[in-house]
Amino acid sequence: MSTQPNPEENAAEQAPRKSRKGLFLVLALVAFLVVAGGGAGAFFMMRSADGQEGENAADEQQAPQQEFLVSLESFVVNLADPGGNRYLKATLRAVTLNQELEERIVNDDILRSRIRNKVLTILSSKTYDSIGTPVGKEALRREIVREINKLLGDESVKDILFVEFIVQ
Repeated sequence: MSTQPNPEENAAEQAPRKSRKGLFLVLALVAFLVVAGGGAGAFFMMRSADGQEGENAADEQQAPQQEFLVSLESFVVNLADPGGNRYLKATLRAVTLNQELEERIVNDDILRSRIRNKVLTILSSKTYDSIGTPVGKEALRREIVREINKLLGDESVKDILFVEFIVQ
């Protein structure tokens, strides 16, 4: 038996002992993440369940109505500017909730011609200054809706959409 110590045993005795403080911090961090993740998951699950219940209640109260688009084709008119140097090309769509009105406008040449005549009259009475701004376009859109509804005798047309609007 030798009196010299084994080099492996000597190295093990001299190695500093790892602290339990680091292990405690890692475990605390993992525990925190598990609790935070569970809390966040519960929050979002409860929130989405509440949102679905609210949506179902809203659907029961007011089911969205189907909208129908009626193409009014393109209009090309001279604007009422002095000198008549500007023209407007606009393509419009009428939005209605009444499918019968959509079919009626598409199939009734006289009604479609009266609507086109009313829109042409309105568009050709405008100047560039009155329709060249977003506010002017909105006012024009509202005027067309009002006049078409007056022609139809009710509030069947809910909106007019400008699909194309070019002023030159």
